[in-house]
Amino acid sequence: MLSFLVLLAACGRLGFDAGDTGGGGGDGPANDPPRLITTNGPGASDMVDVTLADDGSLAVTGSFDMTLQLAGASVPSLASMKDIYVAALARDGTRAWLWSGGCTTICNTQGVRWLGTSAVAGGYLGGTLTNGGGDSGSGQDALVTWLGPTGQVQLASHYGGVSNVQIRGLDANATAVAITGLYADTVDFGTGALPNTGGNDNGFVAVFDVATRTARYAHPWNGPGDVYGNDIAIGSDGSVCIAGRYMVATNFGGGTMTPANADGFVARTVDPNDRRNVRAALTSSGRAAYERASELLSEHEQELDERLGSGPRAELARGLRALREG
Repeated sequence: MLSFLVLLAACGRLGFDAGDTGGGGGDGPANDPPRLITTNGPGASDMVDVTLADDGSLAVTGSFDMTLQLAGASVPSLASMKDIYVAALARDGTRAWLWSGGCTTICNTQGVRWLGTSAVAGGYLGGTLTNGGGDSGSGQDALVTWLGPTGQVQLASHYGGVSNVQIRGLDANATAVAITGLYADTVDFGTGALPNTGGNDNGFVAVFDVATRTARYAHPWNGPGDVYGNDIAIGSDGSVCIAGRYMVATNFGGGTMTPANADGFVARTVDPNDRRNVRAALTSSGRAAYERASELLSEHEQELDERLGSGPRAELARGLRALREG
């Protein structure tokens, strides 16, 4: 039996105190919530992501084999392979609801976020998903599961192609859900198929509207080698930052970057349909022109300085300072 322990002491807003593993003891009040929440059972289990609401309630997601035991619930596996779950826990650690789903080949979950009193989770599935629906066919499909206030599946959307598509990072704001990961062939999130260059793992970012649960936009990063996103963050203004890894020359929107080997990246993008945001990037010839203009300006300033000499230069400085100070 393998138990996975998640230590939440860093969540100061929950009021957890060192030395308190239950309701009481330690330095906090006797009714402090537990600072240690565990999953266990006869098989392996884990927690891979957690999100915190303003009222202190948690949503956690992970996977398990055989049976999941969490916050008083004992949930049997729904498939022969690894199952995934999302659980909502109140501030005091009691369970509000728990959803689980199993796949005939493989299931994986990578992120969860609150959407008011509802939640959204992202990962990938292989085969048929029980308790949610959908079949990935021959490969792995990206999976976005929209859960209601009691944990009911409102929509389980999967996106795939001939080969694998994986979500590796998920984040949300009040109106949008953003995902990133990789695809090995091609994928269509509802805005048109993303191309694949070189038949390798390509990175992507896709942003969905919370109200309609449809994609606002999707964007690929590709090249003759592997590029993929590992994590993502979306701001209140809709701007998105993606962290990942790239192994070939890739244009992330500001010109082509070439890795020394297998390097990390952080890229920022905005909704291309939002005309309040404008992205501009220098081309290589534009950058060369800017550098040459900077050199000419520096040479001209040095020439003027030499013509003035130290006396006039000091007098000019005094005059400019007098004008500035009024």
